[in-house]
Amino acid sequence: MEKRILELLTSHGTLVSPEALAYISTKNDPEKYIRAVLKNFSEMPLYLTVALLKDAELEVEAEAEVEAEAEATEDDRTDELEPDSKPSSKPGSKPGTVPDDNTQITVKGSSVSKKPKAAEYSSEVKIIKDVTGQSTTEGKLTDFTKYFQDRFRSLHKIFQTSRRVVMGASDIAHVRNRTGPIKFIGLINNCRTTKQGHTFLELEDETDSIFALINVNSPLINMRFVNDEIVCVIGKMGKNDLVYVEDIIRPDTPLMRNVNHTEVPVNCLFMGDIHVGSNMFLHKAWDRFVNWLNYKYSLNGGDHLRDNLKYIVIAGDIVDGIGIYPNQESELEIPDIYAQYEYLARKLEEIPDHIQLIVQPGNHDAVRPAEPQPTFPTEITELFTNDIKFVGNPCYFTIDNVEILTYHGRSMDDFVLAIPEISYNKPIQMMKEMLVRRHLAPIYGKKTPIAPEHQDFLLIDRIPDIFVTGHIHKTAVENYRNISLINSSAWQSQTSYQRMMNFNPEPGNVIIAELQSNKLKVLNFHTHS
Repeated sequence: MEKRILELLTSHGTLVSPEALAYISTKNDPEKYIRAVLKNFSEMPLYLTVALLKDAELEVEAEAEVEAEAEATEDDRTDELEPDSKPSSKPGSKPGTVPDDNTQITVKGSSVSKKPKAAEYSSEVKIIKDVTGQSTTEGKLTDFTKYFQDRFRSLHKIFQTSRRVVMGASDIAHVRNRTGPIKFIGLINNCRTTKQGHTFLELEDETDSIFALINVNSPLINMRFVNDEIVCVIGKMGKNDLVYVEDIIRPDTPLMRNVNHTEVPVNCLFMGDIHVGSNMFLHKAWDRFVNWLNYKYSLNGGDHLRDNLKYIVIAGDIVDGIGIYPNQESELEIPDIYAQYEYLARKLEEIPDHIQLIVQPGNHDAVRPAEPQPTFPTEITELFTNDIKFVGNPCYFTIDNVEILTYHGRSMDDFVLAIPEISYNKPIQMMKEMLVRRHLAPIYGKKTPIAPEHQDFLLIDRIPDIFVTGHIHKTAVENYRNISLINSSAWQSQTSYQRMMNFNPEPGNVIIAELQSNKLKVLNFHTHS
């Protein structure tokens, strides 16, 4: 029988996983079952998994429910003609029920008639900065030189235009010839603590390098530095060309700034780290989420946000990938990278048409590992519907005038190693460290591979209204200097690596931003019953 099933699937151009084949074999009539299931695929999958089979079963059940509902509705209409018939009660707010509404339009994938307010508005997404289509690096030594020159000059300009205290800073070569107070901007090459507890910094610019000392008794002694960040040093020149530091200025973001708002009441939902393909992918939580979008599921405290939901931003790691970490194959439900993307494409098709999707890659995706990452190649994007907006990592863009910076967040691995007080449980603190330094990945040569582009696309040279990261599977929101900080959740339960590191993820959450009022709300689809 298995041979017959394999021949049947092969004739449709579909491969099947061993687990799926075993699952099919458990059915009373495997051949009849697989023929029935195949009818429910609008496009045949490249790789058939147990998850896809179960999804198809759900579709069969849903169709049966729709037919039953239609018959019941017809019976109700007949009953309404009878004098003793009672009016039907309005749907309640229990999970799985459909809220009442007067406006009507069919939402894709749902038997519910509903016209969301967001459907009245067209999507307005404008890319401001993205490496996609602009990569120039060839990995040569000259590329690295141009990359760091652009980083230094860009941050030097930010210092000069946004921090008055930095005005009048000299280059290092001129500082050496001065006595008394000095001021210069430099890149930190090295930082170490002496036996006496002093902090010893080595800095350089395009003209020279110099050493600086922060005394153990200085109020600056607890400042944490990372290699390759750029700071302004204020102090005095001592003997042997040693600078005695009196103050350290970082570029940071302005204390006061105007926040942009949309003119119309639209909402944007943020999430990331879907990790389709992993056997820890949360199928049930995802189905609740999609049903909620389609008005087939009610979530107390969140339903009022759904009507104005116009955008969904996915901050990287949309699939689990292949060969990302040792022994990953033992934790894969879909061991083929293209089949992972195809399965995700089917999942995203369940999202209502009026919602604009904006999707960027992460370190698990099929793009170059070095940041900045251009968006997905054509052989991946063509698996999806053409209304999805694929962007690079990182990416600056505006939604109806609201400026958003979205970055998957690989550099968080380096911040955790470089700054003792930081942990994976403090994603917002890491985001603040990036903003303070005005750079998403300042540390070069560690866990985050950086491509030496001639323009540093990892600079935070614009101040966003919303700053979004992912990567660490935690959920966090906060406001920093009028910037909404969001670390998005994941759709993957605890992996063996996370268990080994005693790290507990917070999956199944989404964060919704009301773009007209700048309010944020976290909704949970994993633990909600």
